Amino acid sequence: MFEEKISVKSNGRYINARSYVGLGVGDDCFVSCTNMGEVRYQNTQGNGGGRMKLPVDVVRMRSHKDRAQVFAAGGREQELSVWDAETACTAAEWVKPAVQPLFKSKNIADDGLGLRPPVWITDMQFLDANTSVPQLAVSTGHGQIRIYDAKAQQRPVQDWQITKHPILHILASHLRPELFFADNMGNMQQLDLRTGKVIGGYKGIAGAVCDMALSEDGRKVAEVGLDRFLRVYETDGMRLLRHRAYIKQRVSQVVWDWDEKDLNQREIDQIEAEHIWQTMDTLGEEQRTKKGSKRKAL
Repeated sequence: MFEEKISVKSNGRYINARSYVGLGVGDDCFVSCTNMGEVRYQNTQGNGGGRMKLPVDVVRMRSHKDRAQVFAAGGREQELSVWDAETACTAAEWVKPAVQPLFKSKNIADDGLGLRPPVWITDMQFLDANTSVPQLAVSTGHGQIRIYDAKAQQRPVQDWQITKHPILHILASHLRPELFFADNMGNMQQLDLRTGKVIGGYKGIAGAVCDMALSEDGRKVAEVGLDRFLRVYETDGMRLLRHRAYIKQRVSQVVWDWDEKDLNQREIDQIEAEHIWQTMDTLGEEQRTKKGSKRKAL
């Protein structure tokens, strides 16, 4: 399917290749989605599966962390929708689902000139454990972060204009009401979901961020980007860079596979020593001159 040449015009531009925009994996199933809106659901126990077709130009699909068959999707001129793949994916071919989504958002109200705001959803995150009437955070290509509550209404309950640049990725903390977000200019920052205020940023990133991952204890966040570096930052205090590694090829995803308890004492001592050297103040030219004069006097 991916080798097939395509040329589809959507929203004023041509899509010339298929690509995956999301993959959700659970204990007994997985769900995948392409930019052409092709959703595939497969039960790994061998007793279920199917396909469904969403509109073309899907930008992102995310599965619920506790129930992988429940997923959200959105894209260019495609509103946020939440589906249960177990009931929606029943056909053998790519056809529209016969059931209604669990939730479908509405566009925000027209602007002051009466113009309809364009829809450009770039990423989403489930914020609670509820899969039938969920809460979700959504980022847009117009620099906004929105909070949707399926219990309340179809339009966002919060709509914050965060930046002028397209926000490409968001990551919700599983411990605190905070959200990490990254735009196409290499800016990665931290947002307080209670106030909508940016509470901190992360320095040293040269290219757009491709993915982020939060450690189990919530004290570290890892990111990979177009500059081909893997970076690990502290999430509290000064948000210092704790680790950096150059990766020869382009990386699109990052996940945690270890925590600090897996490090031996020698590695922990080395990390602490590097941190001391990085945070140590450097002497200015005037201070070095004064110290040299004192040594000569002695």
